[in-house]
Amino acid sequence: MALITAAEARALEPSLTGTAEDTTLDTLIARAGEMLARYCGYPEPSAGASPTMESTTYTIEHTWADPGRESQTRYRDLTLRVWPTTAVSAVYDDPEKDFTSATYLVAAADYAIVEQGRTLRLTSTSTWGAWGEGVGRIRVAFTAGFVTVPTMLKQLCAMTVKHLWMLRTLQGKASVGQQGNNVSYHPPAALPAEVEAMIGSFMLPSAVA
Repeated sequence: MALITAAEARALEPSLTGTAEDTTLDTLIARAGEMLARYCGYPEPSAGASPTMESTTYTIEHTWADPGRESQTRYRDLTLRVWPTTAVSAVYDDPEKDFTSATYLVAAADYAIVEQGRTLRLTSTSTWGAWGEGVGRIRVAFTAGFVTVPTMLKQLCAMTVKHLWMLRTLQGKASVGQQGNNVSYHPPAALPAEVEAMIGSFMLPSAVA
């Protein structure tokens, strides 16, 4: 899986009229996907794995933080570090941070995924009551990321792929003269400025904190 297909990438680059460069495009699509994920604050799903905005599994320690709102859910909401979360396989709320004792395993019936996959909320009938305070004391094993990639994210990925495609012939050049004008190039390691301007809605809290 990838954020877009080679055919979707070709649609944004008029010079690509056939499938001859699809292998190269697939490589650039993977690179663009990782660039977008890193920029948006997505962590590595496992040791050595590349960050991705696609659906994958994580096991991450969380810290409960008071969201600062006066409501009955104030002490029952845990902001997840990756979203959209689609499934949770296990939650430990362990002050010892061993994450092995059944004593600290929160029953699946005690929580629900809410707020478009951004929050893990203890139910009103939960026997757990409230999340415990302490840095990294809540370990969540869960699945998060986009199963169906939003149209806007596809467009941003295609724009990034086009940027990388054009850079293949511009490596090492900061600018070039074109028809009497001097054109400066966007740094090759960075996202295009227009992508940065539109990607804010996909960024995780860790990227904007």
